[in-house]
Amino acid sequence: MPGLIQVWRFYCDYCDHSNATLKAITAHERTCWRNPQRRACLTCEHYCIVECGHPDRPEWREVCDSDADIPLEDGIIHNCWFWEAGCNAT
Repeated sequence: MPGLIQVWRFYCDYCDHSNATLKAITAHERTCWRNPQRRACLTCEHYCIVECGHPDRPEWREVCDSDADIPLEDGIIHNCWFWEAGCNAT
């Protein structure tokens, strides 16, 4: 007969990430892209995802609509000078 065991999980305050140890989740929260203290694109007012490409095969692209014209082709960034708290900032 299967036994029942209780397991502890620690969850990131900013995303859905979880871990079995507090030490690991604390380390994750320091680098989490959704942590507003990192000033990353995902929590910025200027971050948006736009549809581009052919209507039959749409593609999605991450863009920064600030006046800084920051290219996001290589991915999102953190510690941005133009960061402003957006609706994703918790």
